[in-house]
Amino acid sequence: TLSMIFFYEGYRKGISATREIFLFYIFAALAVLTKGLLGIVFPSVSVVLFLGIKKDLKYFFNKNFLKGLLIFLVLALPWYLYMINTFGNAFISEFFQNDHIRRITAAEHPSNDKWYFYPATMLLGTFPWSFVILGSFFYLGKRLWERNPNPLYLYLTCWVVGVFVTLQFAHSKLASYILPVFPALAVLGGDYLSHLLEKRNGGMFSLLAIFTALVYLLFLVFFFLLSRQLIPFNYYQYVPSQEILFKFSALFLFCTVLIMLFLLRKRYSSIVYLMAAQVPLILLFAFIPYKNIEPYVSSQEAALHLLKLDPEGDTIITSKFFARGVHYYTDKNVVVVDQSSNFFSAHPILFMRTYEQVSDFLKDRKEIYCLVRKNQMHLFAYQGDRVELIEQIGDALILRINPLIKG
Repeated sequence: TLSMIFFYEGYRKGISATREIFLFYIFAALAVLTKGLLGIVFPSVSVVLFLGIKKDLKYFFNKNFLKGLLIFLVLALPWYLYMINTFGNAFISEFFQNDHIRRITAAEHPSNDKWYFYPATMLLGTFPWSFVILGSFFYLGKRLWERNPNPLYLYLTCWVVGVFVTLQFAHSKLASYILPVFPALAVLGGDYLSHLLEKRNGGMFSLLAIFTALVYLLFLVFFFLLSRQLIPFNYYQYVPSQEILFKFSALFLFCTVLIMLFLLRKRYSSIVYLMAAQVPLILLFAFIPYKNIEPYVSSQEAALHLLKLDPEGDTIITSKFFARGVHYYTDKNVVVVDQSSNFFSAHPILFMRTYEQVSDFLKDRKEIYCLVRKNQMHLFAYQGDRVELIEQIGDALILRINPLIKG
């Protein structure tokens, strides 16, 4: 984000903008050190697209850009050279081939590999401003077709399009990948809101506000039904209390009523402030039940509890979902028991998928502990009385496999 901002500031000043061009490369280098090659790919694709449309690619070819490129290499290259020298082909294969190239051709999460995944993420991720963002796209098209359009509109368009297109054709899709477009969307949405308020375009503003109010109504109905457990929902265990859900359904009802009152009185700015207040409220709601949710999405609590039960053991049997966390929190070797596919990255650990593999591994072994999900329990069916359920924490079952009694 900072890299993109400083490039535009430099472009506005012209080729003499030394500081801004250097900062463009400095922050791109930090992005490369943080998130890999996309740290320079995203800014480069968007910037080249912008300069190409402006027929101003010569802006790249000046001494400041060459100096900036040198700064980029000095900052970003040493760590990569060190890693390649230290780990050789293992690093090259995992980092470049698997984490960059293979994610383009193969889906780590196949259920996300849909054409609409990123558009839906962008729409839902901008709530409660989703309809404002949609409206801003039409307004943006109008501004781009003006006789002498502000180059900022083209730049923001190239920012969004450059990141979106780069990611859209990759088969591995995650909501977090598309986050770099959100600063540009925020500026576009804010500019459109400002335009509506300045021009007193009450009709369009009212339409956007009504759509938003309808979404609030859907939320309050959903939370109310959830508080009364009147809808099929597999994750009621995540909910800290029904009272909280009821309070939030009442809150959304209150906000909906306020929006309609402000609309009737044409107090459009008040609606903007009210919508802005929803963001901290949504975040507040997200953090209230985290203690209930955490055991279902993290293996930390279960792994630390298991460590107390078996401080001397050297190996733990675990489900694929828990494997990395269990190894991290216990510093013990892990053996995976799971009937799903293997890890996206190569893991140098034993992966057991069948009853026979589990039986062979446990044969003649002394006591060993397991941290598995319920749907892996059937793989221990042949072990009979050897399997002892110690405790359940979230989705994790802590099992003890006792020594086989002979004779």
